[in-house]
Parts: sequence; structure tokens; C-alpha cells
Amino acid sequence: MPAPLPEVPPPAHSVLALCGEGGLRRLVHRHMTRLQLTPLLDEVQDCFDCVADRVADFVIESCGGPLYYSERHSRLQAGAGLPVLLDEVGREIWLVQLWHSFDDVGLPDWLRADLWRWAEPLSIHLLAPRARRLPLRRYPFEEVRGWFRPPPPAAHPPA
Repeated sequence: MPAPLPEVPPPAHSVLALCGEGGLRRLVHRHMTRLQLTPLLDEVQDCFDCVADRVADFVIESCGGPLYYSERHSRLQAGAGLPVLLDEVGREIWLVQLWHSFDDVGLPDWLRADLWRWAEPLSIHLLAPRARRLPLRRYPFEEVRGWFRPPPPAAHPPA
């Protein structure tokens, strides 16, 4: 029996205001570039940029920005919007690479907390149906933060 999917709270609109569209696109591109080094994106190697742009459009719209994803990608077939369906190990890779991407772009701790509280439950929605079995492992921000060395303090949010 598949596990019920958790509610995905929207990220705070302050994320977009502080990072800007360019900052969010850099974060997504960095995350996708890191995922390219794993087997997770094997299927999208030929169209990496178009997939990265589609994911960035989704993130920007989710953060309260323009309706890029809805307007540009609404005609995609069901399932075509997902660059990858994950198993539980793939989900952990996805989340760890997201955390490192936060470091790569210099995202301050308080902004990464807002994004993590959105992205972690979202990652469960990226699980393939066969991987959605109870108990689903959750990764609260406060716990995950303890796994990694803190990044150097950022002078300002990425723009």
C-alpha cells in the first residue's frame, strides 16, 4: 500500500525577493549540475539545459514568481515535467546534492531553512510510486544541518 504524500508547504515569498530569479536559477542549475554527476539524470543528458530551465521555472513560480512553469510547460504530457522519479536512495542523493548546492551558491542558513522545509516534502512527491512505502524517512532541517559543517557566513543573499 503506497504511503500518503505529505502536504508541501509553499516556500516563503521572501526567498524569491531575497534571491531574485537569477539567484534561484543559479541554485537550480547548480543542483542539476551536481545531479549530473550521479546516475539520477542519465535520462536527461541530451536535454540537460531544457530540463534545468523547466525545473527553475517551477521553483520560481513555487516561490511566488511569474507563472513561467504554468505558461511554458502546461502542455507537457503527464509525467513529462519530472526529470527523474526517485527511489529512497535516489531521494537521499537528491537531498544531499541540494544541501551542497545551497553551500555552492552561498545561501544563508535562514534562507536555506525556508527552501529545505519546502524541498524536503517535495522530494517525497518525486518518489516513484513503488518507492512510496511506509515508513517514509523524513529529513528535518534541524537534523540535516547537524550532518554538515556550517558554510562560511555569506555577506549577502545570492542575487
